[in-house]
Amino acid sequence: MSVQAPAPPPQAVGYYPQGQPAGQSQQSSTTVVIQGNNDAPMGMALQDCPITTKCPSCKSNVVTQIKFEIGCITVLVTFLLCLFGFYLCCFIPCCVGRCKDVVHLCPNCKYIIGKYKRM
Repeated sequence: MSVQAPAPPPQAVGYYPQGQPAGQSQQSSTTVVIQGNNDAPMGMALQDCPITTKCPSCKSNVVTQIKFEIGCITVLVTFLLCLFGFYLCCFIPCCVGRCKDVVHLCPNCKYIIGKYKRM
């Protein structure tokens, strides 16, 4: 009675780069650049503090200048304060930067780089 060794696994048929033996996978990385509307520059996460980025308008590396604007969350909090009877306090969210949206501007050309919306 003779025992036969198991057959080797079949090799995949396909294109292998030169110097790449069959059966070994080639590792590669892919960089994805996301370009959207004016809400976030090139996939960057905007917050309520200045960031370092490249201005799409003047093509210079800058630290953004920030400006606060009244947004949806500011109006909502003001409305809720009025609704619950806090008439004297209802305009406080309009004075607090943490309740407002943040606009990131280029300090050189004043181009709007992006907006951080709280809601």
